[in-house]
Amino acid sequence: MRKQHGLSQDQLAEKLGYQTGVSVSNIEAGKSPIDVNKLCLLAKILKTDLHALITGEPSPALICLVDSFRPQIEARFKQLQDERDKLHHEMVQLDLAHIINRKDTKKQLDQAKERADKIDAEQQALSRALIEVFGQKTDSKKKL
Repeated sequence: MRKQHGLSQDQLAEKLGYQTGVSVSNIEAGKSPIDVNKLCLLAKILKTDLHALITGEPSPALICLVDSFRPQIEARFKQLQDERDKLHHEMVQLDLAHIINRKDTKKQLDQAKERADKIDAEQQALSRALIEVFGQKTDSKKKL
């Protein structure tokens, strides 16, 4: 988890109040125990809960909560995909118009590409959230 958050052992050691990264290395290697207070601080630093930190699995309460929102997440994926499909069609039309030298289409094409990038980013964020909670890989270009 430390590496997923882009933290070196030294950086994490500093955040936890240790002198050097050797302490973190020893904890990671199972050579040294971690104090309960530091464990709570570690969960906060890594933006997770103790259950996930200790077991490597999302907490059952979090799974239940996210699962209750799954229909809304699936509906949002579908909505985003439909919007992306319409944008793709619009972009093809704008590309063709631009090719035949309609200068006014360049700005519209750039705006459509920008909207498509935002849709892709939201779909990827939703997919990452589901992977984090459920451990499932979701193709951000398809319905769940």
